Amino acid sequence: MSETKISDELPQIQIQTDRGNMTIEMFED
Repeated sequence: MSETKISDELPQIQIQTDRGNMTIEMFED
């Protein structure tokens, strides 16, 4: 069950970064 959650979170982060670099900057900070 935990593995499925991680896999679902991975793609979500990628989509956010693709939407705008603002997300990446916030995460880096």
